[in-house]
Formats: sequence, C-alpha cells, structure tokens
Amino acid sequence: MFIPAHVGLTLGAIVSLKWLFPHRFARWSVTFWPLCLAALLPDIVDKFLALIVLKGYHTSRLFAHTLLFSGLAILFAYLWRRDWIPYAWIMLGHHYLDSNWSHPTTMFFPLLGFQFDRGLPTHDSIGYFYALWLKYVYGPEWFVPEVIGTAVLVVYFYGRTRFHHILDGPLEGKSGRQAEK
Repeated sequence: MFIPAHVGLTLGAIVSLKWLFPHRFARWSVTFWPLCLAALLPDIVDKFLALIVLKGYHTSRLFAHTLLFSGLAILFAYLWRRDWIPYAWIMLGHHYLDSNWSHPTTMFFPLLGFQFDRGLPTHDSIGYFYALWLKYVYGPEWFVPEVIGTAVLVVYFYGRTRFHHILDGPLEGKSGRQAEK
C-alpha cells in the first residue's frame, strides 16, 4: 500500500472506534502527525533497510514488518510511555493493511526461521516502483484501499474541527453544536 491508504484507513479506523465506542477509547488521545508516522513507520524503517542497507534480501518487508517489532513497540509504550499506546497499536494495524498473513515467515520472525519472505526485488529502485505500479494497475484489490484512504483524508481535511474533537478526547457532554465549534 501507499501513503494514502495507510494513513487514511488508519485515521478512519481510529475515528470510527472513538465514535462507536467512546467509553472504551476515550483515554486515547491521538494527533494527526504522530498517527501518520506510526501508520508508516514499518515501511519507513524497512524500505530504508531494503533500498540502502540490506540490498541482498530482495524484499522490503524486513524487521519492522514482524510481530516481534510491533510487540516490542507495544511493550515499550506500556512500560515507559503510556500515551504512546495508541500509536503502537497503529503500527500493529499496519500488518493488517499490508496483508502480512500472506508472508508468514516475515510476520512470525524469528519463530519460523531467520529468513524473510521474498518480495519484489529491491536492488533496482526504478524496477521496484515499476513492479508496484503494475500491481496497482492490474489489481483493483490494491487500488480500492488507496481510493478509500484518499477519501478519508479529504473528508478529514475538509472537516478538521469535527475530527479533532473525536481524536483528542471523549465526546461525552458535548451537544452537536458544541462539537462543531
């Protein structure tokens, strides 16, 4: 997935959870830019490693796309920075959006061995992005999340004040007019 799907679908999921279950997620205070970073962090880390550092692996899903990485992030947030817990869970949601269940060796690293599933070859940056482009053009199941994520981002930026009330705190005690202000 590209940036609009990861950020837009994550934003939509957080807003939906806080709106549908306000008592359960009321303590989650999530701001937009850290949400973006958390939603994209596995790709930021692994794309850097695949394109610059570890060129021989022929995949862009490495350490940050493992449950071990997300589990350590959740544990770190729980033990030292409780206000980061929503962002750690957002990083775990990245695995769902990337369909990581189709890459079990990577997802369950190191339980299934110390190898990563093969992906698109990353030694040629232009070829890598061309192969991604072909996957999106010929596979609508890859294109639809991008459209939905973009639509969520457009709605978010159009009605920012309404979204900020939902993201930053509980909706209790606010009438419709007060929530719009």
